[in-house]
Amino acid sequence: MQNTGYVLRGGYYTFKTNYIQPFPVPENIPIEIQEKVEKLVNEIIEIKRHNPNNKTLVQEKEIDNLIYYLYNFDEKEINIIDNLNHL
Repeated sequence: MQNTGYVLRGGYYTFKTNYIQPFPVPENIPIEIQEKVEKLVNEIIEIKRHNPNNKTLVQEKEIDNLIYYLYNFDEKEINIIDNLNHL
């Protein structure tokens, strides 16, 4: 998003359709992955609802791993992404 959109006040990025179209999304996402991601997102929402400062790193990492699997990323690609997340 940093490369395709622009920053709004407060450091938020724009999410206009033409900015996210370049990102490939698999057409047939297995229902198991959809359900797992949905469950994890709901867990994060519930945790944050009780206390916005609570950490959800475990759930976020599980989502990351499901996406890595979905896109068939190898170890090298995963390391590149994980290193970018720590900048």
